[in-house]
Amino acid sequence: MQLLSSFKISPSQKSSCRYSMLRKRRHLALLLLAVAAAPEPKTYAQSAQPYYDDTHMILESGMASKVLSGDFGYDRYQFDESANGKPFILDARNARFQVANSANLSPTTEFDCDQGSNPVNRYPLNVYYSDLTAVVGGLINGEIPQESDWQPTYCNSAAVHFKYAPSGIVDGIRITSAWDALRMSVDSPNLTVRNSWISNVRDDILENDFFFTTIFEDNLVDGTFQGISVHSGGDISITPYETVVVHGNVIRIREYLYKGRQQFGALFKNETSSPSSMIYDTVVAVDYKGGYTWRGYWEKSWSKIEDCSNNLFLWLSDSPIPDAVPLPPSCFRVMKGEEARVAWAQAKENWVNCHPRVARTTNDPKSNPKECVSDTFGGYSRNPSSTPLPPEKIHSHE
Repeated sequence: MQLLSSFKISPSQKSSCRYSMLRKRRHLALLLLAVAAAPEPKTYAQSAQPYYDDTHMILESGMASKVLSGDFGYDRYQFDESANGKPFILDARNARFQVANSANLSPTTEFDCDQGSNPVNRYPLNVYYSDLTAVVGGLINGEIPQESDWQPTYCNSAAVHFKYAPSGIVDGIRITSAWDALRMSVDSPNLTVRNSWISNVRDDILENDFFFTTIFEDNLVDGTFQGISVHSGGDISITPYETVVVHGNVIRIREYLYKGRQQFGALFKNETSSPSSMIYDTVVAVDYKGGYTWRGYWEKSWSKIEDCSNNLFLWLSDSPIPDAVPLPPSCFRVMKGEEARVAWAQAKENWVNCHPRVARTTNDPKSNPKECVSDTFGGYSRNPSSTPLPPEKIHSHE
């Protein structure tokens, strides 16, 4: 893992991405309380400390909780008990769910996802009418078709869905092959998603089409069509203070068949009125195979950055970056080809090693916590000075 130390962003690169934050500081101060009043994200300028793995640590808070366990299969689970201002935990560390949006394995225009006899479970894990609810752990295996065209495969679905459920948390969940991995819909602002491993998403990592403030931090996204969706279709006007905070993530955007041709999305699926963003210590990789993209999404992904430092933009292909993908601002270091592929592999491996508590599928690599490298991509932590749990209290999936 020694090469990780070479992927540093210079102080001049960091400062050149700083924009005015004055109008947002008061609002963000309240939002960051959801991250337990933790210190600011570390950067390479600070001294290295052992990685602090806060996955599932909310369980040590003494909050009221409910344990979910066993295999829910294709049964839909809905939690709808209001916390009435008191935080509540759904402990799903020993629970498994199945997400499936298509009634057949290979939807076509003539035989789309609504047709067929296969079991369907489009919304397996739901938090409705419940404020301050944390979903902790869990494994959601997906069956969303990966090879079919996007249009006939579009039967709306989300692996985890918050609705009328403000100030939620998703901590340390494993999601594979979903349509949308996570969704925050009506009256569900201030969601925090952290320490979660998400792969092969046919549409959005996180659908936030109501333009809520949210924090997305310390997650591994190994393959998604679109990044974070903040795309209302023009029906929502934004308030001045809505912001999406992206910190410490390792994200790979990949191509899927979309309306007859290979296509890939952007870090944000957005529009003119979408919220601004703050991006720190994050890897954004594009697994280009010659497909098309949305130039406008990329342009606004960069132009709407309010504050930004210490990021990587990895172009995993040996082919040149096309004009449809404008380069990010200088708070991203751009890497291409073999150099980018090495950086991606190391950041992904580091994230896996640093997160042994997250559930695994049968094909997932195991963690080696002794090889976790802090203060670098895949190994950023908000709580470097806190005391880790003793070994006997770690619910590990090594």
